[in-house]
Amino acid sequence: FLKSTKPGTEPFAVLFPGALEGQEEAARTPVVRRAYQRAVVVPTSQLEALWRDYEGWENRVDKQLGRKVLDEWRPRFQAARGVLRDRRRRLDALEPLALPCPPGLGGPRQGAWVAAWQAYVAFEKTNPQRLEPGSAVLLQRVNLAYTQGLMLMFHYPEAWHEHVLWCLETGGLEKAQPVLGRAQVAL
Repeated sequence: FLKSTKPGTEPFAVLFPGALEGQEEAARTPVVRRAYQRAVVVPTSQLEALWRDYEGWENRVDKQLGRKVLDEWRPRFQAARGVLRDRRRRLDALEPLALPCPPGLGGPRQGAWVAAWQAYVAFEKTNPQRLEPGSAVLLQRVNLAYTQGLMLMFHYPEAWHEHVLWCLETGGLEKAQPVLGRAQVAL
């Protein structure tokens, strides 16, 4: 990930056009720092390892400045780690391999599976990552949660209805029409 072209080469000059001869490392440092900082606030499965790599990199570049920068970014990393933990806990409660059945015909655990999916969709709607309200990433996360939940709740009219209402609230009729079409096929 952090292996890049060698300073002084033509590809390096293309990547870091403002770098003067002999200042290549100084030009690369803020770019790498920004990349790390964008990455350590995203709750992904390798977040802890990424943070350790970032700490090591900052300490190698400049120990004193690195300590200040790390202290500034640690709360954001910890918030992402908390979201990841919470999301994992909720995802572990889901049954991704369950087949969609009409209400009442899926066995004794069907109600618990449906409740877990509904709780997961509600969790994503609360914007746990504190993304920009209405941002494309937030809308995609919530839409993905609905889409995945509807794989199990395929025959549940109230689940389709809730998804359509959310689409109308966030994207208008253009966003809701394909969901309505899929709901007609399902029901």
